Amino acid sequence: MSTTPRALKALPHGIDITAPGGIERLLDFHRVSFGDAQMNANGEEGGDPDPGTETPDPPAETPDPPKPKPTETVDFWKGKAREQEKRAKENADAAKRLAELEGASKEQASKVDERDAQIAQQDTELATLRAENVVLRIAAQAGAADPDDLLDSKRFTDSLAGIDATDRDAVKAHVEKFVEDNPRYAAQPGRVPGARDAAWSGRNGTPDASANAKPGAARMAAALEQQYTNPKN
Repeated sequence: MSTTPRALKALPHGIDITAPGGIERLLDFHRVSFGDAQMNANGEEGGDPDPGTETPDPPAETPDPPKPKPTETVDFWKGKAREQEKRAKENADAAKRLAELEGASKEQASKVDERDAQIAQQDTELATLRAENVVLRIAAQAGAADPDDLLDSKRFTDSLAGIDATDRDAVKAHVEKFVEDNPRYAAQPGRVPGARDAAWSGRNGTPDASANAKPGAARMAAALEQQYTNPKN
């Protein structure tokens, strides 16, 4: 009675793997039957994959998120705010300097106007003094009784403001016209031009107290009293 298992007798290759050399014969059988085919544990055949099957591409890398634009960052707007603040400060400083310059300019202009007014007044006073000097020289020729009387008259001295003191003929003509309009200043026949009446110098016939006063302070006081008692025009 044979001891070979029934399952082994049913194998298609009929090789008794339990017999001596059975394993080697089984391997040779596989080499002849299957060539380079491999038997894997997962049941898949080894060897090269089917050349008709395409290998899928690896998944694409996830792109980095886009960077924010420079105008969308907090630092950008902070920088803009600092620039605006700096510009506003510069404008304020410039406006302040301009106001100071305008104030200084107005002050300087005011000083210039004041100086010009003083110069004009001095020029007028100097011209009047020059005209009065000419009056003292030509009063007798112009028919005036006394140049001092003329110069004591404020109305006459004020009228000299528009006269050119350098024009002797113009001053003489002005004196002649003033004496003609005011005969009280005209020279009287028989009176020496320029000499005051020692006894009667008042226009209203009052005696001149200073003529009889002693020289010095007494005569000066008498003359002042006479002047205020008999004021001239």
